[in-house]
Amino acid sequence: MRLIQLLPFLGLAFAAPSQGPFDRKTFTVAGGHVYSYHFNPPQGDKPTILLLHGFPSSLYDWRKTVPDLRAAGYGVIAPDLLGYGETSKPTAVEEYAFSKVSGHVAEILAHENVKSVIGVGHDIGAVLLSRFWNYYPESLTKLAFLAATYRPPIPWDVDAMNNSTEQAFGYPIFGYWRFVNETNAPETILSHHDSFTSLLYTNIPGMWKTHVGPIGALKKWLGENQIAPKADYLTDKEYQAHQAIFAKGGYTGPTNWYKAAMANIDSPNDAKIPDENIVIHKPVLFVAGRNDEVGRPELAQAGAADGQKSGMLPNVQVKIIEDSVHWMQVQKPKETFELLDSFIKGP
Repeated sequence: MRLIQLLPFLGLAFAAPSQGPFDRKTFTVAGGHVYSYHFNPPQGDKPTILLLHGFPSSLYDWRKTVPDLRAAGYGVIAPDLLGYGETSKPTAVEEYAFSKVSGHVAEILAHENVKSVIGVGHDIGAVLLSRFWNYYPESLTKLAFLAATYRPPIPWDVDAMNNSTEQAFGYPIFGYWRFVNETNAPETILSHHDSFTSLLYTNIPGMWKTHVGPIGALKKWLGENQIAPKADYLTDKEYQAHQAIFAKGGYTGPTNWYKAAMANIDSPNDAKIPDENIVIHKPVLFVAGRNDEVGRPELAQAGAADGQKSGMLPNVQVKIIEDSVHWMQVQKPKETFELLDSFIKGP
């Protein structure tokens, strides 16, 4: 299997969370789902940046990115994606097809009269950005992928991905997909909410190698209700805000993204994507955290090299943030913004 196919994406209730430095708007897309999102127009002729968060995340994880982008004069559109935060949370897995959600994003842009954006996707939001390019390439002028890389529209084979990453790195990276694909995963997560979040947002080396990547490891961790040391890049207030968002919204929607992917719900639509929409001829940036044990920097480097060689990514570059785990926009906001700002300003 080629390494470009291995691209990662990767219960306490608190007071109502601070939603960060965001003015929120709502818009109902075709089909009736209501999206909550932040939008500020750009200054002058500066571009607008589309921010697509990952799992388990929300618009709240852009709380340090949005102020920097706004201060630089850029426009910003940052939604709570389907199933997250203040956006609708349908229970039907089919609603989480990347082709459908790409259409929702396009509707939001049209509603705000934004003709084109620079797309930034983190984690599984990078998969959505990939598909948004495939379906709406005219809407994107540049694409930045954080903690993940471009994933062309090929069927998902998680077993093969786990086997290949285990051979390459000594442990499988995508074992947690098997757990979140289980019917009872949302309830299990909420029943052990601090156990789950403490592990997913830790910055202790080796934790994800042992307790997230291997098949069955995350479920075992939760079953034992283990707690990882709190990440030093999260304040108590930020941690509680994150927990409150998911205690309110649950994990049915967020895990449905993985269920839809593993069921290859998008395959019939993806098969119709024109070949010219698979190649990204616009500038592309891959950003990896040096210490990310799922979105490993080796995958970003190999994906870029393979993309250049194949002609699929003729204009791609890779940047690595030292001492960063998976959540670089939260842990290393200054470095993340500087890389994005340089990319935005570049050719």
